[in-house]
Amino acid sequence: TGEPETFVTRLKREESELSEKIEKLEAFVGGNVQFDRLELSEQDNLREQLTYMKEYRGVLARRLAKHVG
Repeated sequence: TGEPETFVTRLKREESELSEKIEKLEAFVGGNVQFDRLELSEQDNLREQLTYMKEYRGVLARRLAKHVG
């Protein structure tokens, strides 16, 4: 429509994109043969990344709740 994207729209899009990435990483970490072949330190890094991604999504959800109601 050519209208500028609002702050709330950007937050919603960011949360949606992050949720998609979380789903993909969860699937990879949760039983992918290629994941099992990675060095243990890399497996740990990916698990840690997933944890922080989920925490970040929680922050986005709280911010959305505050601005959307």
